[in-house]
Amino acid sequence: MRTLQKTRFALRAAVLCALPTAVALGGVTPAQAADSVTVLRLTAAAGEPSVQVRYRCDALTGLDAVQVGVSDTQGGGVFQGTAAAVCDGTSHVVRVRTSRAAGPPLVRGHECVVSASLGMASLGMFAPAVSSGATKTAR
Repeated sequence: MRTLQKTRFALRAAVLCALPTAVALGGVTPAQAADSVTVLRLTAAAGEPSVQVRYRCDALTGLDAVQVGVSDTQGGGVFQGTAAAVCDGTSHVVRVRTSRAAGPPLVRGHECVVSASLGMASLGMFAPAVSSGATKTAR
């Protein structure tokens, strides 16, 4: 069992180390100056938040996912979620549904710190290229 875990870890590490090199050799930069991500709204339904995010990225960057993290500053809950991104040079709005990673469910009216990142998702790992954060009240 330990050998399998070590092999998985080594494979993930190798992929993460090789990814920037592959991108550089392909003549593509991980993030262009025009790439952006912005947190728009935080809503709480059934104790699990969803975050509305606006993003923009070019097709050549290879970015393919939006990841969000929510930290409830009053209740102590921590939530995270990932959604697919469409990178075609135009702005898109996506709603990212999160699941609870720790702590109690989110309550409407609580103030939360929300972070959003645009990046590459591969083999269950996420490599952020552009990030932003905001303090939002859960609706």
